Amino acid sequence: MASVRSCQCHTNGSVSEVCNKETGRCECKQNVAGRQCDECIPNCWWDAELQDCIPCGCSPPGSMSQRCDAEGRCICRPGFVGRHCNLRRQGYERRETRRPVERVPLSAVHQRWGGSSRTGGCPRGAYRPSPGTQTHGISTGGVCVPCHCNSFGSKSFDCDEAGQCRCQPGVSGPKCDRCSRGFFNFQEGGCTPCQCTHVGNNCDTNTGQCICPPNTIGERCDHCAPNHWGHDITTGCKVLDKYNPPDHFLPESYTCFFLLKLPRYSCKQVLEEKLKYAIHFCKSIDTDDYARIALSGEPAADDSSEDSDNEDADSFASDSTQDYLTGH
Repeated sequence: MASVRSCQCHTNGSVSEVCNKETGRCECKQNVAGRQCDECIPNCWWDAELQDCIPCGCSPPGSMSQRCDAEGRCICRPGFVGRHCNLRRQGYERRETRRPVERVPLSAVHQRWGGSSRTGGCPRGAYRPSPGTQTHGISTGGVCVPCHCNSFGSKSFDCDEAGQCRCQPGVSGPKCDRCSRGFFNFQEGGCTPCQCTHVGNNCDTNTGQCICPPNTIGERCDHCAPNHWGHDITTGCKVLDKYNPPDHFLPESYTCFFLLKLPRYSCKQVLEEKLKYAIHFCKSIDTDDYARIALSGEPAADDSSEDSDNEDADSFASDSTQDYLTGH
């Protein structure tokens, strides 16, 4: 069964990443050629700083041809100098040994400052994957492959030895092609920070609208939804299992006491451990904050309820229990 290959349109040389469905040919920018838009047309050279194919601009009187080398330098006639061979120097004859280049692949461009060992000896805009690495399903170990850095999200045409491009602020991904968490509006030059400090800077990557962390409620997303606990500004709240309540999330500075859940029970029932359903209230020693944990179980079916000596305390327990179970 034949494998389906992606377009592999060069991000800097193509108009878009979409190619012709029948031919697989990408739509190239001006002065760019090749099936994947990864070559400059004749008489042009690749400028890594501008990330574009630039016409050589060789002077007809002073150059051997309209072609230039990979650095954009024309081949001058004797007596002519300059990048474009447009300067005349009397009594000077220049011997050129470089040969003109017919086509200059973007994946093999040699700039004056050359490649470096950090990219495996590859030219700028390319890197050498480790042996066994596959790119688009094709083994590429040992050869130089294009970095394909996104022109909007990357700082340059270069990448490191692992193929990671140098991203603009707020941009992430191997090719610098998406906003990092806490940023939105992917565009040339980077992404915009979310204005959502109250929800851990979590926002929609397209609109910038603040997004509440999971299982939180309230205008500022600062409360846990019913039957949830452990509010965190970034991760949200955890689901509370009332039959298996958490018992290790309270700080050491908390002291605890019990309040009974209605129907009322006597102290005798509590001491005899016949009461199996209660609310565990904890008050911080340092602050007035309260933490509450639901304890599991139900009272025995054959136990009879007895009136409490303090109805106000029972009423407070009931109200507090209801307040806890609704997440407030």
